[in-house]
Amino acid sequence: MRGSNLRYQNLTINDWRAIGEELDSIERAAPIAMNNFDLRYGGESVNMTVIGTTPEFQITNNQLLQSGRFIDEYDLNDVSRVAVIGSQVAKELFKGKPASGERLLVG
Repeated sequence: MRGSNLRYQNLTINDWRAIGEELDSIERAAPIAMNNFDLRYGGESVNMTVIGTTPEFQITNNQLLQSGRFIDEYDLNDVSRVAVIGSQVAKELFKGKPASGERLLVG
């Protein structure tokens, strides 16, 4: 609805949970929050869109992984500092080296 004359409010995590629990017509929903940030690793930097989400995003957006794993409920419950990176970030920052287990600075 951006760019329209309609006003909108952001949904909260509790709203997202209620949608999944109370609406029978919704099979699965994945909340997102996104913004652009500088990502840095090993002296390299690239500006990319960063999406904060939940494990459901992998299914609702048909995200296939080349390696590693997607975020899971344990990451959410533990507020883990984990990231799933796309192929462009892997190419530009990690230059073909495995990124799993490495530290990536966001922002």
